Amino acid sequence: MHLNIAFISGICCHFFGPMLAQKRHFGGDDVTVDKFPFVVAISFVSELVGNGAIIAPRWILSSASAFQVTPHSEYIAHAGGDVYKDGERYPSEAVYEHPEWNGYVANIALMKLKWKLKFGAKVKPIKLFQQDLDRVDDVFMISYGKNALGTKHLQGAPYFLTSDAACLASLNTDYAKAILQEGHGYCVNDIGGNGARGQWHDDTGAPMVKDDRLVALWILRDDEVITHHNNVSLATRVFFFGGWIESTMKF
Repeated sequence: MHLNIAFISGICCHFFGPMLAQKRHFGGDDVTVDKFPFVVAISFVSELVGNGAIIAPRWILSSASAFQVTPHSEYIAHAGGDVYKDGERYPSEAVYEHPEWNGYVANIALMKLKWKLKFGAKVKPIKLFQQDLDRVDDVFMISYGKNALGTKHLQGAPYFLTSDAACLASLNTDYAKAILQEGHGYCVNDIGGNGARGQWHDDTGAPMVKDDRLVALWILRDDEVITHHNNVSLATRVFFFGGWIESTMKF
């Protein structure tokens, strides 16, 4: 599912516009990249479009929905900055979307960089979570997406992830239900269950971690025309795609 660059402005206004009133990480906190050196921002023609996680010297794991506009050669990974534009720029060589990606299910992609990242205190890879759990507590999401203050400083907030019958019953849209039914995702739940936090569209691909392992990638809200805080959001379950990730990185 790709979009021509000529339509990016119209799509952002029409598709994402209703979400712009939603405060991202409402109640979240600014964090520093040295605490989360695996996270990168992803931009397209100088506009922030998503986030990703460093998993190897030339590989970034993100959501497929971060790369909906072509050409893929125009994407840039920004690594090592507390504000995304302060990070060092690494251009894309190629983007590999999961072959089952249809706009909703299998929402995962690998971005191969033109050259290796320079690893250091603020730029390091993260290992993948090695358990296939239906519930994961005490998960921390990190993102450069626009926050409640209107900045793009790296922020983080705690959540827990579920994929049980209650999670499925809480979803309103068929596409969101399909993500759960295929085993590809989690419901993202605010700590305390009061729905006080929300996300912007440019949070897509945001790493969700536990015990220094990548558990999930935030992808989208259940119904993106609803702006109230209780609307459920979804994350891609990284463990499910471990085999595809390993085989794709051989390219």
